[in-house]
Amino acid sequence: MPRHISHFVTHILALFLAPVAYARVVTFTPSKDNTPYQDPNGLLSNGTGDGLFVGQNADGDFIRRALLAFDLAYTSGQAPRSTASP
Repeated sequence: MPRHISHFVTHILALFLAPVAYARVVTFTPSKDNTPYQDPNGLLSNGTGDGLFVGQNADGDFIRRALLAFDLAYTSGQAPRSTASP
């Protein structure tokens, strides 16, 4: 059998004999959130407001950051958690 055909057959066999991995996408809703504002004492935040803000306001003061908490208690402890996206 010519060498290029042998390589082709090897690749096809590897493709079909390789184990299959399945992924599951799960969407979590935050259990709580907060928007802490830049403050020397760390005492300014908005945990009860309607929005979640990140960045600087138009005046350039009070840099905001977003904090989110998720309850992962009902997920499997053995399930890998690899990424998060907005």
